[in-house]
Amino acid sequence: MSEGSEATDGMSKRERREQLAREREERIREKRRKRLEELAEREGTAPMGTAPVQDNQSEPAEGMAMPKGNYGEDASGLFGWVNQNPSSKNAVYMPAFKGDGGNTGEMVRQIRGRGKTGEGMEVTIKMPKTELQIYVRKVGTQKSNLAPIVLVHGLLANSWCYKELLDELEKTDREAYAFDFPGCGYSTWPQPGVGFSFTQEAITEVFEKVLSSLELEAREPIVVTQGYIHNQYINLWATKNPDRISKLVLLNQPLSPKSKLPFVLQQYRLPLVAPFVAQDAVRAERFLEGGGPYQMTIDDAARYREPFLESMMPGLGLIDAMKNIDFNANLQQVVDGAAKMKDKVAIVWGSSDKYLDISEGREFSQLSGAKFREIDNAGFMVQSDWPSRVADFLREL
Repeated sequence: MSEGSEATDGMSKRERREQLAREREERIREKRRKRLEELAEREGTAPMGTAPVQDNQSEPAEGMAMPKGNYGEDASGLFGWVNQNPSSKNAVYMPAFKGDGGNTGEMVRQIRGRGKTGEGMEVTIKMPKTELQIYVRKVGTQKSNLAPIVLVHGLLANSWCYKELLDELEKTDREAYAFDFPGCGYSTWPQPGVGFSFTQEAITEVFEKVLSSLELEAREPIVVTQGYIHNQYINLWATKNPDRISKLVLLNQPLSPKSKLPFVLQQYRLPLVAPFVAQDAVRAERFLEGGGPYQMTIDDAARYREPFLESMMPGLGLIDAMKNIDFNANLQQVVDGAAKMKDKVAIVWGSSDKYLDISEGREFSQLSGAKFREIDNAGFMVQSDWPSRVADFLREL
């Protein structure tokens, strides 16, 4: 009789199964240890067996009910069972992501604030019932003979979508600004209905107060808009106040009263679906990337993901914004208003847009007399796909 068989004499079937399970766990543990050593040697990093404890977590937070850890090999916290199972124990955490534990909290810590770059600053604006911090990106210096450029984003985006365009404009020291609307990027994320609602009136008021805070109101800026919803409100404001701007430049966005919302945005109006999709942290990056021919970089994706990982408020703001807009009525008003602006409107259109047909831009151009510039091999995010060509067009104005 073999040595293995002798060792099992007198065991019940249940005891034998338990022994085999222990042996299997030990083999897997050993394979995992060797794999981690190989990865560490290849990447030049220390082996990673468990998620690292952050410096600021070495002491239990005051008032925390469970001071012990909820992860690691000896997890003993209330939710320790999440890691105390074969699936989690046998997982190999790849070193490509620096938040080695792989949980959401570590992901947030790794990406938090990375989009706050040198050109960024904050301005405070006072609304009727609340005060908001608005994050603004600024490049270039003021020139008396050139109008400043103000870049306005749409829903699910933030000022980061103009980062590459700002870099291009900065090469010629052109004064330009991009800011995050409330509920977006690094601006305040207000709770809808508590001091702030995402209505046309509120979004327009934010825009006007940002211009005032930056002392741009009297300088007749070139206003550039792109996307859905928030930018549409600013288009309508511009058509009603043509004497307060130099130009209205429309990048890819709905421009026909017959336009339909992409299904991704329609879902924020569905009673049972909206609360779930609003908390999907990767939805913004997928929507923005899905409108064009190029894959978004990891760094860009993190900038759109960050607010939704940090808080539920940006998602609730999306629901409120979609609830409050009369989409097609807004577009009809913009079309009617633009027709009266004569030569103050221009259009730049990425011809590879997967959400909007180029015919919308051309038809709007004919109705309003707007200058039309087509940019091939660029999609919905034309300012990101071909920032240099968009910048060249803006310099011509």
